Formats: sequence, C-alpha cells, structure tokens
Amino acid sequence: LAIGAVFYPTSDFLDDEGRTPFPATLGIIRDKLLSVAKGLAKDAEGDSYAAEETRSGWEYMLSLPVKIPNSERASLSSIEGIITVCLNRMLEYGLVRKEGREDIDEQTSFTPTHQLRIQLRELTLPTLFKAVVEATASKVEG
Repeated sequence: LAIGAVFYPTSDFLDDEGRTPFPATLGIIRDKLLSVAKGLAKDAEGDSYAAEETRSGWEYMLSLPVKIPNSERASLSSIEGIITVCLNRMLEYGLVRKEGREDIDEQTSFTPTHQLRIQLRELTLPTLFKAVVEATASKVEG
C-alpha cells in the first residue's frame, strides 16, 4: 500500500486516467513507509482506532533496521529489503517498470503500469475498505 500511495497520493489522482504518476525510487518509497508507520505510532498515543487496528504492522516495521549493510540480496529482515522484494514481485507481475541498473538501489526508479492503477482501484482498495468496515463493525458490536 505504501508503494501505491507513493504513485497515487490521492484517490482523485488514482481515478484520473489523464494523470501520469511520477517515477519513484527505493528511497522515496522507504521514506513514505516509515512516515506512515511513525504517524500511526504517534496517533496511537492518542485515541486512534486506525493506529490500534494496525499496531502489529507499524510496530513491526519500526522494529526493523532500515537496511542491512553488505547484504548480498533482499531480505525481509529490513525495511529496504521488504520494499525490494515487493518491487521485484511487482516487476514480475507487470505492475511497475524499472529504469536504471540491474540491481535495485537508490538510483533505480520505478514507474507504475496501467495494471497497477487497475489493481489498486478495482481490487485492492475495495477489499481493504471492506476489511476496515468489517473490523469496525466487530469493534462496535463487541
């Protein structure tokens, strides 16, 4: 979701077929993911239902190192590793295009394909919305 939010920062942007998303790098995506996690952690200090419902996710992300120095390949043990694994999977499925070196690094940029826009708009976001509504309903009933 953080990767999608980098390319499509608003629902209007996602819905507007005439808008072309700007390319993003690993660093931009990393910073967005950490910003969201830190924002949810801060919200959890107050009375935020969303922060509490996603606590296990943002706590986990904030517990990881940003990168593992001298790592030979992407690992799910760091923020950059998780993002790299996700980007590689998205490349494999044709959701993003890569420009730059063969290895993913700070200089490699990614652009979303039309398939990513469709995936987010028609499959991912409605499913996520439904999950949040159901979670909210179960909290209210309980």
